[in-house]
Amino acid sequence: MMKAISKFNQKSISVRIILFIWILIIFTISFYIFFSIPYQKETLLERMRFEAQDVASSYIQANKSALITDDYQLIIDYSMSTVNNSNSILYIAVIKNDGTQSFLFQKNNWSNENLDGFWKNPKDFSDGRIIHSNVINNEVYHLSKTFMYTGIEWGWIHVGLSTESYDSTIREMVTRAIVLAIGTILLSFLATFLFTKKLTKPISDLSIMAKRIESGDLTARVNIHSKDELGMLSDSFNKMTDAVSKSRDELENKVQERTNELAKTNIQLTSEIEERKKTEVILNQYTIKLETLEEIYKGIISSKSPVDIFKNSAQKINDNIVKFSRSSAAMFDFSNGSAVLYAFTFEKNRIIESEENFLLSHFASLERLQEVDYYLEENLSQKKQKSEMEKLVLAKGINSYICVGLKFQGQLIGELNFAFAESEGIKQSTIDTILEISNQVAVAIVQLSLEEKLKQHADELQNSLREKEVLLKEIHHRVKNNLQIITSLLYLQSLKIDDAATQSIFKDSQNRVKSLALVHEKLYQSKDLARIDFSDYLKNLTNFIFTTYKTNIVNLNIDYDLDDVYLSVEVSVPLGLIINELLSNALKYAFTGIETDELTEHRILLSFKNISSNRFVLSISDNGKGLPDSFNIDESESLGLKLVTSLVQQIDGTLEVHPKDKTEFKITFSTENQ
Repeated sequence: MMKAISKFNQKSISVRIILFIWILIIFTISFYIFFSIPYQKETLLERMRFEAQDVASSYIQANKSALITDDYQLIIDYSMSTVNNSNSILYIAVIKNDGTQSFLFQKNNWSNENLDGFWKNPKDFSDGRIIHSNVINNEVYHLSKTFMYTGIEWGWIHVGLSTESYDSTIREMVTRAIVLAIGTILLSFLATFLFTKKLTKPISDLSIMAKRIESGDLTARVNIHSKDELGMLSDSFNKMTDAVSKSRDELENKVQERTNELAKTNIQLTSEIEERKKTEVILNQYTIKLETLEEIYKGIISSKSPVDIFKNSAQKINDNIVKFSRSSAAMFDFSNGSAVLYAFTFEKNRIIESEENFLLSHFASLERLQEVDYYLEENLSQKKQKSEMEKLVLAKGINSYICVGLKFQGQLIGELNFAFAESEGIKQSTIDTILEISNQVAVAIVQLSLEEKLKQHADELQNSLREKEVLLKEIHHRVKNNLQIITSLLYLQSLKIDDAATQSIFKDSQNRVKSLALVHEKLYQSKDLARIDFSDYLKNLTNFIFTTYKTNIVNLNIDYDLDDVYLSVEVSVPLGLIINELLSNALKYAFTGIETDELTEHRILLSFKNISSNRFVLSISDNGKGLPDSFNIDESESLGLKLVTSLVQQIDGTLEVHPKDKTEFKITFSTENQ
């Protein structure tokens, strides 16, 4: 048995060659069978498809008019004749789209009934396929074709062909292919066996020598005396054996040297890997620290109260830095010797909050935190002298804690405590992180306190401003009332005067006081107590003057050309007096002593324009008789015009007078320095 196996192994090359050639032949034949037969099958199917399409097309052409006119007797006669005269047609079905008509024609039989199934959705069979048909209870080639007439889809024509010819042709092709394959394989196997037996004999000898060399016998040699490639291979094999024998000794020495070098390199790599792991741990811890600090800083910025700052910071430290069972934060008030303590107990996924007030005497940490930034109590139960606060936390199951001072600019304002149920040490890196967070917490608390004080101060200023606005409005209101009283007294006094000139003087004085009163009235009615809407003031003042000097001048109108301007009281008062004097003079003198008729229009134009930033022009003009040729405003004895000149100088303005044609008084001034 073993001998047979050995012999088989020696002949393995010839066996592989035979198998390779045999498999190649089998593959070629299989390729032919599996690709040729399907191609032939597809050709047969294509032939059946053409036949079915031809039957359907001929059927549609022959029965087109009958289908359109619903001449079903002609359809029945033609269909039965077509089916009975064809050996391959098994049935023809005609179905209208709306399902109102359907016919099924078979050999010597037809029916008119509502066909179900794929008859109603035949689009999948528009190219034809072999299916199992319930019509004949056997396989059939079924094709569906739509019937179109003048662009309108009337219905579907179904044609079923027999597959008997198709099946018999396929069976013949398969039988011929199998017989051909078996014969070819047997002949090929015999030929390749004889060829490879002669070819592989030298290769078998080379294999035997190679196994001897593999076992360590470098003295083995091959004796093949042919002049072909195998002979050349034999000589090369023997030379290679000599070279391998020589190289083995050299290789053993080099392997030993490389082994020693690899051992040293391995030690170095191991050391580097350990260092890298340590570095990765440190980097990971540093990354967690940075992420935690960033989250805490964001929470501090968004917090609206000290308790929110404490809670957010404690939760982030517990999640990412160090686990503890309880945290507390105290805010010291040295002015009244008290403190507010905020405590947070962490239980699974929830935080229990509490707030208590204590005297500063309860905190033994005050003196220690004045000297140091933090201190650590690692075994509270063993401590002999405990403060009141330490007794309280010990009663709640706390055995160790770290206390960190909250300091701002060196001043102690509070403390942070992180407590643990068991006695355990805290890494210095963790303590450094907590100290950094505590500094930010202290700054945030002080900032919140300052913001609260600023808000209170702003509210106080706002309240004070409202009070002053109310008071100032009341002052302007009282000034206006007092000026109104003066106006009324002047009016009452003028009623007792019979002299027209004296009465005119009283009326002018009354108008001047009224112009002042209107300024204060506009001020206390305005939202801006420093300025008034001067264009609105001008209209009110003009209406008052026009009413005061009731004139009989026909067709007298006052026109306005005013910009929206707001002026201070310092400018509004002298401008009001100027307008009062000039407009009063125009009403009293401009249109007297001239001959006019009812069609003549008498106009007074009041213009106030903002010509540039802080620069204005006031103009009062009329189309009356004009001023005398000898008129000079600087030499005028009129009290009103002297008052106008003085008031223009008071507002640092310039006065231009155009006495002829359209008499105009034009005043240009600036409010930049007023």
